[in-house]
Order: sequence, then structure tokens, then C-alpha cells
Amino acid sequence: MNRFRAALAANRYARIVCVAALVGVSLTAAAETPLTLAEAQRRALERSTQLRARQWAVDAAREMAIAAGQLPDPVAKLQINNLPINGEDAWSLTQDFMTMRSVGLMQEITRAEKRAARAQRFESEADKSTAERLADVATIRRDAALAWLDR
Repeated sequence: MNRFRAALAANRYARIVCVAALVGVSLTAAAETPLTLAEAQRRALERSTQLRARQWAVDAAREMAIAAGQLPDPVAKLQINNLPINGEDAWSLTQDFMTMRSVGLMQEITRAEKRAARAQRFESEADKSTAERLADVATIRRDAALAWLDR
């Protein structure tokens, strides 16, 4: 039993020494290599959630432009009118002479000019979001450069 405890203690001690050595090496490596301006700007751009959100807005607007340029989907209709819910003919589709059933298919036809105008509007929104994203990139780079200079 004592040998087992001694082995566990030695194993635990070895782990602690390895972790301490790794932390020491990583800290000295981090201290030796200064952060360059280009690396600071790259990290700032990489970590920016605002840029990801802008890109999603661009992608969404482009998808909406594709959808706006197409005809709407057809719509199927199933209808039951005057269905009795009480009495001897309750819930019967065939017993009551007033019960009507209908099946239909509808398609909304939108003029090609209107569809093209809607698609163009969403393309313009995508272009606007792209321009805003580029402005955000410039702002983030500038702010990172100012922070780098202050540091």
C-alpha cells in the first residue's frame, strides 16, 4: 500500500513539474516575441463579432435578392364549409346537404418588373452592407493601431 501511495505522489509531482515547465516556457516565449502591428490588427479583425454580423447581413440580403426575383410558391387550399358539430350529423362530411368541400391551387403572378425591382433593392442592401463592413474593417485596424502605439 505504501508503494502505491509513493507511486501516486511521484506521478502527481511529475505532472506538476511538467505543467510548471510548460507554463514557464510559454511565458518566456511570449515575452521574447513582441506583438507586431500587423499581428495586432490581424487578431483584432479575427476576433471581431461585428464583422461576422456584417457578413451575415450581406449573405442574407443576397439570399433575399434571389428569392425576390422568383415567383412566389403556389398555395394549395383544402376547405370544409358548414360542417355540423352537434346533432345527429355532427362531424359528418356527407350527411348534411349544406356541408361543402373544396380543393384549390393558387399561384400569385407578380410582374417581372416588380420582381426585378425587389431583387435590385436587396442587391443594393447587400452592397451597402459590404461597404459598411469595409468601413468597419478600417475602423478596427485603426483602433488596433492606436492601441498598439499606446502600448
